Amino acid sequence: MFKIFVSGKSMVVVPVLIVIVFSLIITGCNKSTAENDIAAVKDSLVIEAKRTADLISVEELIEMIASDDSLAIIDIRTQAEFDQGHIKNSRWIPRGKLEVVAAKGKLGGESDLLVLYCKMDTRGSLGAATLTELGFSKVKYLAGGFKAWAEAGGSIYNMHGELTIKNFEKPESNP
Repeated sequence: MFKIFVSGKSMVVVPVLIVIVFSLIITGCNKSTAENDIAAVKDSLVIEAKRTADLISVEELIEMIASDDSLAIIDIRTQAEFDQGHIKNSRWIPRGKLEVVAAKGKLGGESDLLVLYCKMDTRGSLGAATLTELGFSKVKYLAGGFKAWAEAGGSIYNMHGELTIKNFEKPESNP
């Protein structure tokens, strides 16, 4: 056993070390359980949002853009994602500020259809469900998000104008 001396009194250290090591092991094991619990809650929130929020397909959105002026497209991705490329005339409102902007009445006109999109459709569905809960009646999220938009050949813009996407396939290497 190890002993330390404090003010002339000896103290046994080994049992204390065993308790500390044991506590660290237990805490470490609970971390993965906590992470799993968080992932499960996130998954259930997304499933519920997708169940309650309305979605719009890329094809429907393309048709609406061509024919409807009362449409507000809102990109709720990060600023870096928006800056790399976005749907023409979309407004950038990050997901974390959506409720604040909505509370200030700055999302669009009352008759506007709000279409939210993110990279895939997770944040979009959560945002659409939240706005619906806040009383917005004409809210949809883009099915598949910006990824589906780009894959379908939708126009992509950034601060320089329209982007042209070219698919380059990696040539097969010969052994």
